[in-house]
Amino acid sequence: MGHPAPVDVLRKMITTNMIKDVRVPLKLGGASACRGCQQGEKVQKPFPSNRDKRSYDKCELLHLDICGSMENDSLGGSRYLLLIVDEASGVDARRAFVYE
Repeated sequence: MGHPAPVDVLRKMITTNMIKDVRVPLKLGGASACRGCQQGEKVQKPFPSNRDKRSYDKCELLHLDICGSMENDSLGGSRYLLLIVDEASGVDARRAFVYE
């Protein structure tokens, strides 16, 4: 159906037997009655900022991410992708490889 569905439209669909086994709340708690929509509208606090703003030496702090196994091999025959980012320089190194 999609969200937000107006309550009066849902009630009309229920009374005309277009849909079954649907409960419509008598009172709305806000803009939407759907629990998932209400949770999605909640405001979250931002992530805390990192107060440790020290500078790192090269290769002291690395962020790694691996992706794979890919459904199709790359042109070079690789099925995995490894991404390495150096915090100090911001340089990234991408490596593709085959794991057997």
